[in-house]
Amino acid sequence: FSRRRPSSVRGAREVMGHPAPDPVVLRGHGADVQSVSFAVVDGVPCVLSGDGNGDVVAWDVRARRPLWRLPAHTPSSGALHAELAPGSSARVLTQGRDGTLKCWRTSGAGADGDPRAPPRAPPSWTLSSGSYHYCKFATRRGEAWDGSSGTVGSLVAVAGETQSAVDVCEMPSLNDDDDDENTDADADADTSRMGTPRRLASLIAAADREHASAAARETKDTTGGSLNSSSSESRDRLGVVMAVAFLPRTRGGDPSGASVAILAAHEEGTVCLWTLRGGDDEGEGSDDETRKRLRERIPRAERNDEPTWRTRAHGDAATCLAADARGKGFVSGGADGACVRFRVAWGDDDGDRVGVTVETLRTHGPFAPRNPNVHAAGDVRALGGVAAVAVRDDLKIFAAGYWDGRVRLFEYGARSSGRKLASFGYHEHAATCVAFAPTR
Repeated sequence: FSRRRPSSVRGAREVMGHPAPDPVVLRGHGADVQSVSFAVVDGVPCVLSGDGNGDVVAWDVRARRPLWRLPAHTPSSGALHAELAPGSSARVLTQGRDGTLKCWRTSGAGADGDPRAPPRAPPSWTLSSGSYHYCKFATRRGEAWDGSSGTVGSLVAVAGETQSAVDVCEMPSLNDDDDDENTDADADADTSRMGTPRRLASLIAAADREHASAAARETKDTTGGSLNSSSSESRDRLGVVMAVAFLPRTRGGDPSGASVAILAAHEEGTVCLWTLRGGDDEGEGSDDETRKRLRERIPRAERNDEPTWRTRAHGDAATCLAADARGKGFVSGGADGACVRFRVAWGDDDGDRVGVTVETLRTHGPFAPRNPNVHAAGDVRALGGVAAVAVRDDLKIFAAGYWDGRVRLFEYGARSSGRKLASFGYHEHAATCVAFAPTR
């Protein structure tokens, strides 16, 4: 760990009238950092970070030192994402490029736990997503469905085995208070009590579903041949899922209760909005009891064949997404170097139609990369792509991490002009992840 102001950190004096703050540098990873998130783990304010070696580190932000280190995934897959489970202070979710999502019980759980000891194997549960690319999972805290007495547990959305699909799963429910009754911190007992996540829906456009089915048939065809698709089918396909995010669905400014809304960004530049109105009766959990439970928890059970809304927002791959905490809008970033702000207006559903209007407010960028003279093959520092975006919980600003190593801040409010407020240039390589600390 060190605290210094290198010569590469340039202030935003010409934009904001004040110099950039000195960065606090946390040193401890042996590979590229791929994920950061703020969390309160066992009562200790932390930053959770995951790296390309598969390690997840919990940093004590007050001591500015590692609280614990967890080898969550193998070095060959890396730790793609890590965050605290919704509504918990003792469950950490991690994801690797090995096709798995894991839930770890911290060693600080329980009355006699040690918050500085790393979580112990095995994980409380493991979800095999079948996804091996760079799409990070997203979570939503469990709450009641609008207009119904039933509740749904905390949800996780992750890219599915079919590259263009988004799988939505309900996570097992276990209160942190239960850990007080299990002070032995038996990881094996915790695993047997929690069970595994259950898939509620697989969101995939009809054209992508047909293409995946045709590809599967082609693979099984021993006679060989090429896979053909019409031009209209190609235009309708969304392609590989690059990013997912839950969008709080609001009515009257209250982000609670209605059916689930999910955002997805795709490789061909499209951003789309899905509303979870039913679950697929395929795969595991397709028994009568499960279908009955889904009907009770999800107001309508239509098949999700098309997104509620979609637009081609980027000229290249849409690489990242971030929704605001009140469900009023979201931001997408792309390989074309643009950040696009969207405003969402929710209304009442009309039969089969979901009451939502999405408006594109402004496109930010692309910006000239910081290192225009870097011409090495495959060096993204010479490119202006966006790797990550985040919206602060007060809905005033958002941040974007760029391939050239800069983190740029912009105004976010719907009525704002969307000015660029600052540009921080500490990192020598791509800024792969950004996150805001809670303001309250």
